[in-house]
Amino acid sequence: MSIEVSLDYDLNKVCEDLGISLHDLMNFINNRNNHEMLELEQDILISEAIPKFLENLELLVLRKKRSLRTLESYRNVLQRLNNFIQTFHSDLTVLRLDEIVVLNFLETCKSRKTTSLSTYTINTYTAIIKGLIAYCKDKGFINRDISKRFDWTKPPLLPRYLPNSQLDELLRASLQLINGYRSHAILSFLVGTGLRISELVKLRTCDFNIEKKIIHVRGGKGDKDRYVPIFPEVENIILDYLNLTGIRVWSKNITGFLFAKDFGEERRIPLTKAGIEKMFRRLCSKLRFEEYYTPHSLRHTFSVNCLKAGMKIEYLSQILGHTDPKTTYIYLQLLPQDLGEVLTQKFPFAFNKLLFQVLKSE
Repeated sequence: MSIEVSLDYDLNKVCEDLGISLHDLMNFINNRNNHEMLELEQDILISEAIPKFLENLELLVLRKKRSLRTLESYRNVLQRLNNFIQTFHSDLTVLRLDEIVVLNFLETCKSRKTTSLSTYTINTYTAIIKGLIAYCKDKGFINRDISKRFDWTKPPLLPRYLPNSQLDELLRASLQLINGYRSHAILSFLVGTGLRISELVKLRTCDFNIEKKIIHVRGGKGDKDRYVPIFPEVENIILDYLNLTGIRVWSKNITGFLFAKDFGEERRIPLTKAGIEKMFRRLCSKLRFEEYYTPHSLRHTFSVNCLKAGMKIEYLSQILGHTDPKTTYIYLQLLPQDLGEVLTQKFPFAFNKLLFQVLKSE
């Protein structure tokens, strides 16, 4: 049996029962509908959201919850975004922001010298835009999180390494820094051995064994020890560095850190990974390299050039301390002396010539 539901109301009767005027009742209904619509989609213009976000970021800097460098980076990107929005999408709101708009914006950020932005730059810009969206959601300017629209760009399969010309520039420039002899020794060591920074800062002077021509890397990645051959030019540079910092004659009994802040044989204060990274960034910024490099790029420079020169990947895998995905490599065990012969025969580039040119220019 069907039930009839009547929706016919006598509004005047309703108002009389409620003790209000018809005008007040209609205002109440309209305001309630508008409120429900606002709840369905709370939004804000991007041109209004960006200044609010930057103002909030400035407060966080004052409270020392964000760095000034972070503020400068965010301001630079968001001012570019704001200019782009004002020019092409002046009425665009945060919830209407999509991947197409962002990609078009990124196209306007390329310099005249480059055909595309680096993966690092794209991911940095994406992170800042996601930060803006998260702020709007947190402050209630929008009621939906749309950050999933913007995926991170996957890094290229091939690692980024320095061509010889840029390596030459980097080594030369390192000599001009305060404590340039040390910076030069560190960079030469990294590109001449393929070690990670985390491994370099833990090395002891006795681990750099010039008698056996090997470096004993203790507790590398995966907490594994390994041996890395010492290339002659690397040996000469490090011995010169040790001589300048208080060790005139190398000895296996000197257990202080190879790269230390203090001089002499005790060498109790090691350099930090963060300090080396900061030095490297300063150099790259000074040289205005278009590509984004890190100290780990020197490890890539070493390994890529080794492969280009024809070194077998099995040998390189052991030198780098990789846990190789190919299970057959597990069974390949070479003595450090064998690896030393391979390295000196197949060193990836004219390292001695390059370093000779750099040292000659001092």
